[in-house]
Amino acid sequence: RYISVDVVPLDSIAIEEGWLAQDATPIHLMKVDVEGFELFVFKGGKGLLHSGKIQNIIMENSISDAQASYDLIATIAQAGYTIELLSSVNGDRVQEKMLPNLQRAIRNITPGTDAETAGGQIAYLATHTCNIWWKKLQ
Repeated sequence: RYISVDVVPLDSIAIEEGWLAQDATPIHLMKVDVEGFELFVFKGGKGLLHSGKIQNIIMENSISDAQASYDLIATIAQAGYTIELLSSVNGDRVQEKMLPNLQRAIRNITPGTDAETAGGQIAYLATHTCNIWWKKLQ
């Protein structure tokens, strides 16, 4: 059985709800779990992402395509976020020793750059389903 649903860009909702207004209350937490469609969510929400209104993003990264995963990470990092924590889908911390190197690596990446040049830390995210806590840099 199939159910038809409307799909709208996140920025459309943000405008409609007034989330982008200068006097709007900050968004303390945005949770994203869309089973591999994370890049589409953030492409449709670039205005909200770059507005600085969202303080924390918790998302499940289940993108298995290396280039799409790289572009997702680059899109969020370019908006001024850093990875605060990686965890398994069960919530267990993973790769804590890798986190400082990963945080350094994402500072200089841009969407569309060849994922093959990304390095091991970023490639890990394309090969492992995990939860990522992104925190807005101050």
